[in-house]
Amino acid sequence: VRGGGVLPGTGPHDLTVDLTCSSLDGIAVELQLLTGRDGAVWVLEQLPARCGEVVRHRVDLPAGTRWVALRVADPARDYGSAFVEPEPHDHPCACWALAYASPWYLDA
Repeated sequence: VRGGGVLPGTGPHDLTVDLTCSSLDGIAVELQLLTGRDGAVWVLEQLPARCGEVVRHRVDLPAGTRWVALRVADPARDYGSAFVEPEPHDHPCACWALAYASPWYLDA
C-alpha cells in the first residue's frame, strides 16, 4: 500500500522503502516509523539505513494504531532552531528530518 493509503488492520506488515536519492547516496540515515495515540506522537520503530538502498522490514503494528508515518532522519545532524523548541536530547526525533512520507491509515 503506497503512502496515503489504507492498511488492512493492525498486526504484522511488510515495509519496503526505496531510498533512491542520487545526491545523498551512501549517507547513513535512520528510518523512523511514527504513530500516535492519546494525543501523543511516538516512535514505533527505528531502522538504520543508507541512501541509495531499498530497505525491507517486517513491522508489527499494535492494536489501537490508527495511523503510521515514515520519517527519514539524519542522526548525525542535531535538530533545533531559534524558532522551534527542540526535542529532549535523548528523544529519537532529536535529529534532523530529511523527508516524511504520507501516512498510512489503518482500517477499523
